Amino acid sequence: MPVPSVEGVSRPHVVDDSSIGLDRIRLVVVYFVPADVIPWEGWRERIVPALQEMEAFHRLQFRGSSELVHEIYTETIVGERDSAFYDGSDTARGNPHAWEAVREELNRRLGALRQDDGAFDARLVLFEGVGAVGGVDQILVSSGYLQSPVEMPRASAVFYHELGHVFGLKDAYTYEHGAPLDEDIMGLGRNRPIGQTYLSEKAKKELGIR
Repeated sequence: MPVPSVEGVSRPHVVDDSSIGLDRIRLVVVYFVPADVIPWEGWRERIVPALQEMEAFHRLQFRGSSELVHEIYTETIVGERDSAFYDGSDTARGNPHAWEAVREELNRRLGALRQDDGAFDARLVLFEGVGAVGGVDQILVSSGYLQSPVEMPRASAVFYHELGHVFGLKDAYTYEHGAPLDEDIMGLGRNRPIGQTYLSEKAKKELGIR
């Protein structure tokens, strides 16, 4: 069970803000498809094992002090625009334009995530397009990670890497050449199966994990 959020008790938290606790994290999963793309019928069956792997990794790395759970929004969300709008002309650094455009649209259509019951809410958007980017309260990842035989083994590690950005963790590799600055999941480990990577002690300290 997570450590109680009691004053004076050490608990995990967002990087650089101990007032935002990570005792319980609820990941709301949404499947988002641009208006001109045919939805993938098999996304639910593929994403559940990845989510379960993320939850097991989280429990281990947070040393039982935090619980990660997921809720799947069952309705496919068809975007208001075509894929050319969301993907744009520049998809470098994970496609931040799609992240921003989809976040604005989902907040408008579904309502913004609410942090009012003690849980830290974040949204995982499985996206029929290009991208792997995370921050604030949302991660956006291409469904290609779950469909490609090459990408599938590391899909849950990529998803959790982006969730790390929601927690405030920074990339542990150089943007110019992709050279790793650490072996953990925020660096080289994002390219490995999640069972073969970890959160560095530096990252754990930043997150208040004891």
